[in-house]
Amino acid sequence: MRISTAMMAHSVQTYLGRATENMFKIQEQAASGLRINRPSDDPTGAQYAAVLRSAQAEVVQYQRNAEEGTQFLKTTDAALAGIVDMVRSARDSALAGAGNGASREARSALASNIEQISNAIARVANSDEAGRFIFGGFKTVAPPFAVNAGAVPPVIYSGDSGIMMFQIGRASNVAVNLPGDQVFNMNGEANPAMPDLFSTLNDLKTALLAGDDAAINTATTQLDDHLARLISMRGEVGSRQQGMELAVNQLSAVEFSLKASLSKTEDADLVKVMIDLQQQQNTYQATVNVAAILSRPGLWARLG
Repeated sequence: MRISTAMMAHSVQTYLGRATENMFKIQEQAASGLRINRPSDDPTGAQYAAVLRSAQAEVVQYQRNAEEGTQFLKTTDAALAGIVDMVRSARDSALAGAGNGASREARSALASNIEQISNAIARVANSDEAGRFIFGGFKTVAPPFAVNAGAVPPVIYSGDSGIMMFQIGRASNVAVNLPGDQVFNMNGEANPAMPDLFSTLNDLKTALLAGDDAAINTATTQLDDHLARLISMRGEVGSRQQGMELAVNQLSAVEFSLKASLSKTEDADLVKVMIDLQQQQNTYQATVNVAAILSRPGLWARLG
C-alpha cells in the first residue's frame, strides 16, 4: 500500500499532538505535585480521594469541637475552683462568728466579709469563655446573674437549664457546660429543700449581725451541702475535660492517617515524574524535528 502525502502529514500532526498532550500532563504533575489533577486522570483514585478528603474535613470539625469544648471546660473548672475557695472562706467566717467568743464588732466585720464573698461569687458566676457566659445554660449572650442588693432573692438568675452538647464523633457527644441554676441551686433546682448559695450567704450575714447562733449553724450546714455539690461538679468537669483531651489526641491520629492515605492516593512520585518529563521532552523534540524535515520544500514531491 502506497502512503500518500496527506496520510504522512496527518500522522506527523497526530504524533505531535499526542507528544504535546503527554508532555503537558507530566508538566502539570510536576507543577502541582499531584498524580491526579482531574477525575479523568484516574476516575477510581479521584473518587477515593474525594471520600478521604470528606472524612478528613469531618475529623477536622470534630477536632475543633473538642478543642473548643476543652477550653470551655477549663474555664468552668477555674471558675468552680475559685467559688469553692470562697465558700470555704465563708464557712470559716461562720465558724469564727458562732458561739460566745466573737464580739459584736468581730461579727459585724465577718458579716461584711460574707457580703464581699457573695458579690465576688456573683462576679465569677458571670465568667465567660470567648464571649459566651459559662453558667447561663443555653443563654450565653448576656450575664446570667445580677446582684439584687438589699432585696430577696439577693441574686437573680436569668439563664436557663440548657446543657450544651459538643459533637466530637459521629456517635459521640459531650456536655461542656454546667447550668448556673444547678451549680448555685437557684430556685432549688439542685436541691429543693435548700436555699440557693447566695441566699445562704445572705442568711449567714444576717445571722452574724444579729448574733443568732442557731441561724449561723444552719447556714454553716447549708454551706457544707453547697460545698459538697460544688466539689462534685468540679470532679465531673475534670472527667469531661480528660475525655475531651483524649478525643483531641485520637482525632489527631485519625487525621494524620487520612492525610497519609490521601497523599498515597493522589500525590505524584516526583522522581519518576522528572524522568518521564525528560523522556517526553525528547520524544516531543524528535517529533518536531521529523515534522520540520518533512516540511522542507520539495520533499513531499520527491516522496510522492
